[in-house]
Amino acid sequence: MGKALRIHVLKESYYRLDPPEGKVIYSDGKKTKEEELIKAKDIDERIDYPLLNPIQTVFYKFYKGGNALVASPTSSGKSLIAYLFMRNFEGRIVYTVPTRSLAKEKLLEFKRYYPNNVELRTGENVLEGFKEVKAKVVVSTYEHLAYSLRNRARWLEGLSAVVIDEVHQILKRWI
Repeated sequence: MGKALRIHVLKESYYRLDPPEGKVIYSDGKKTKEEELIKAKDIDERIDYPLLNPIQTVFYKFYKGGNALVASPTSSGKSLIAYLFMRNFEGRIVYTVPTRSLAKEKLLEFKRYYPNNVELRTGENVLEGFKEVKAKVVVSTYEHLAYSLRNRARWLEGLSAVVIDEVHQILKRWI
């Protein structure tokens, strides 16, 4: 197993939308570096922002595969980081969240990147667990994913990645 890479985005980093500008200042524990933010359209035309923010820029620059843990405040751009992560996988991907309302919100968000290739699994309907999934991305609640794993649901075959949003909620929700 390779050594974990830890990058800390420093508070001196900044990002503005009007006009679009910013810098990322980060440390790997040994050196501190300052760089320009990455232009979003250079990565994917579907990204609605002119630049990746500092945290997104660091993730895009350093993520080379495998597991990743991103810890940052609410509304700091982790959903776009999840998309940047998911682009690296060929098979089915599950994006799991603690609540049905958040699952529905994320479903709409990911439809921008995966048109006609995202499905929702929340467990609201008992028959949902038996329904075939054809989409590349499945947005699911924690409970429904746990239920599906326990019951070896067929829609989990070919699973290549799992994104856990709001990971601190897992223990609170008894999953």
